Amino acid sequence: MIALLPEPDSRMDTMLQRLAAVEPGGSAGLATEAYARNRANHTGVQSADSLVDGVNVKAYSAAERVKLTTLSVAEVWASDPSYGTPGTRAAFINCLNAAQALGRGTIVRIPAGLTINVEQGLSLAGYSVQIRGAGAGINAGTPNISVIRASSQSGPVLDFRNYLYPADFRGKVTPLADVYIQGSGVADPTKANSGVRIDHIGSATFRDISISHTGGPCLDLTAVTPGVAVYLCDFERITLYTPVNCRDNDVPYMRAVEHNGNRFRGIGLRSTTSTNDCPPSGAVVCSAANIYTTGNNLYDGFWYEYLHVPTNGTLFHLAGNMNIVRDFQFFDCFKEAGATGTSYYRLGLPGVLDHGGNHISGVIHGNNGGSGTYIDTGVDIRQSRNTVTGTKGFNGANVTLAAGVDRCYVHLRGSVSGSNQPGWINNSGMANNHLIDEYLQTEVRPAGWTTPGVPARVSGITGAPAAARLMGGTASGPPVSGTFQANDYVISTDGNLYICTVGGAPGTWVTVGTPPALTSLSADALTVGEIVPRRDRINSNSVALLSGLLVLGYWTADKTETINTLTAHTGGAAAGATPTLCRMGVYSVAGNGNLTLVAATDDDTSLFAAANTAYPKALASPWNKVAGQRYAVGLLVVTGAAMPTFHGQLWPSTAVSSALLFAGPPVVSRMLSQTDLPSSIAAGSLAGYQGMPAIRMS
Repeated sequence: MIALLPEPDSRMDTMLQRLAAVEPGGSAGLATEAYARNRANHTGVQSADSLVDGVNVKAYSAAERVKLTTLSVAEVWASDPSYGTPGTRAAFINCLNAAQALGRGTIVRIPAGLTINVEQGLSLAGYSVQIRGAGAGINAGTPNISVIRASSQSGPVLDFRNYLYPADFRGKVTPLADVYIQGSGVADPTKANSGVRIDHIGSATFRDISISHTGGPCLDLTAVTPGVAVYLCDFERITLYTPVNCRDNDVPYMRAVEHNGNRFRGIGLRSTTSTNDCPPSGAVVCSAANIYTTGNNLYDGFWYEYLHVPTNGTLFHLAGNMNIVRDFQFFDCFKEAGATGTSYYRLGLPGVLDHGGNHISGVIHGNNGGSGTYIDTGVDIRQSRNTVTGTKGFNGANVTLAAGVDRCYVHLRGSVSGSNQPGWINNSGMANNHLIDEYLQTEVRPAGWTTPGVPARVSGITGAPAAARLMGGTASGPPVSGTFQANDYVISTDGNLYICTVGGAPGTWVTVGTPPALTSLSADALTVGEIVPRRDRINSNSVALLSGLLVLGYWTADKTETINTLTAHTGGAAAGATPTLCRMGVYSVAGNGNLTLVAATDDDTSLFAAANTAYPKALASPWNKVAGQRYAVGLLVVTGAAMPTFHGQLWPSTAVSSALLFAGPPVVSRMLSQTDLPSSIAAGSLAGYQGMPAIRMS
């Protein structure tokens, strides 16, 4: 069926109404649509004096045809049996040809419930028609509503290469909308069997489409000729389902090469399987060609559901310049078991015209931790000069900077609750990245950066060329979290200055000068390591503990060094066979007296089995002890058998002694009823004690 549909015009009646009014005899005999069809198809071979043919329908004059072109758009229906059997490839081609004959922009309607089988696929080269369906639905796994299917696919289902789009970017057309595109469901390692392929087009909108069962990319925006690609187009609300065998064949859901100035909104990626559903190159791959790059595109509100990222894979790969990526949503997306190097986004090197200037914003997802299937990092930055801003997602590692990446700006504002791990992994080795994690209140500023009125970094001068940064202050001791660079320094409120000698998280720190509290005792300190209580205070081999009683001895470190081993010394009584738990650990002490476990031995119930014996035990991982920092070292034995005694220091067993020893700063404290070393201890949960086992650190 062909109809001439007028566009609204409040100043005049529609063209069809006016033309019907001049039909001979007033023309109520033919319906307006049929009348318009007959006139449009009229051959116009009558005599010069009469435009009336044998059925009293006259042809449109040249002036009327110009008016129709201006005020109306033609429309044909793919369900019209006059083109052949509806749903067949031949009938659809006849329908397209009829539409094209009516002029540019003719709409081809695919009604609800019609599936068109284009068999091997269909080229739209030379066409300017606009294909419209009634919707892209799916019922019980079967596409319905308006469907274009390629049952024996040997190329794209719909190939828009050489489609006739508006010239010089003037005007706007919608070549495809409201349809379901279905491939043959056969894997294709060549990636040729795509859903919709577009090579060169501009000023076009593709919207409200679903694409599935393809062996190649669902949406494939290619650029065969350099400088001839997809420009200034809109792609909106397009849902892409897993290409067949996409991980093993490295087939992205969407591939876009050298595209420029486009807007992609609401693109959805939906996995239809629990494995083999994400290619390592990226579920979406936007990349440069050999001469020109991808740039100035907007990627807005993409959503991903139930994808599983393989080793070195990502959900969104972008290699280009000055692109905006914002407000993506990820639902139940994980990495494959055992996979490494995975990310939500990856900013790669375009290979040509590498300028950067991309901006990613929204919720910046991190590594959730605690499971082997959480994606490793949020944004994997491999290209310099980019920006990442947004809410810090749980739990950390939101951004990873690769070696050599420089002049990037990362600002994590706010956070999901509990996001207490560092927001970045900085492998760049460069000095000009600016990194801010507001949740952890940490910042890495670039070389030479200053805040007006506050010298944040002192640049080097002759004789002292290295730059240094004042990074803020602590209650006591050097930072125990955050990422720092060499020559950063902090000031503690208890009167000490700390310098970072080796950058890292939190880095290696030393105290400037000798803490005043150490001057009278340092001469008797151990050459290597330290012992608490000090060795000249050990006065007993009968320091007794209770099962589950954690005893803590406090001290201020004499020197900065790496500690690998803790050693306790049994006294006159050995442990009965066999303890449930035997552990030693070291806690950092905050200004308010709270404790945080910073180093510990693993449980070893073979310890303390003999009397008057030294029992060294390696720490689970080496620990960097910092001079001037206040610490507490503790020992815990849990047993139903006999408790051992230890060499150490005893004080009078009185309430007065306990109170004096526990007064701030404490010398010794205890905590009852523990089954293991707690990771943190509130000062209010501690009390005084009159004995301390000697523990040596080396």
